[in-house]
Amino acid sequence: MNHIDTINRAFSMTGKELRAMLRRERCTIAELSRRLQITQKAIRTRLDQSRPIAGTIVIDWTEAARGTLPPRIRAALRSLKKNADEETNFECWLISQRVSF
Repeated sequence: MNHIDTINRAFSMTGKELRAMLRRERCTIAELSRRLQITQKAIRTRLDQSRPIAGTIVIDWTEAARGTLPPRIRAALRSLKKNADEETNFECWLISQRVSF
């Protein structure tokens, strides 16, 4: 499983949950639109969809609404980065160990 799949599974919100977050953070659709540089219509469309919104969209919207990422998301992203760095280092080591015939 790659890291994008992990992010998509870990961070998922319905339109109703996103609306609740915007209310809680006192962030209007106009303000979110300005911060994300997308149209208000695009935001409303996403908020009205019945299927959940997942992955980096949730992370971006949360950061835009709050002004910062919550500690839970920051910790999860740090962990994913650490795992990706370890895998990359391991893959580089494996490549360096190959012997040409």
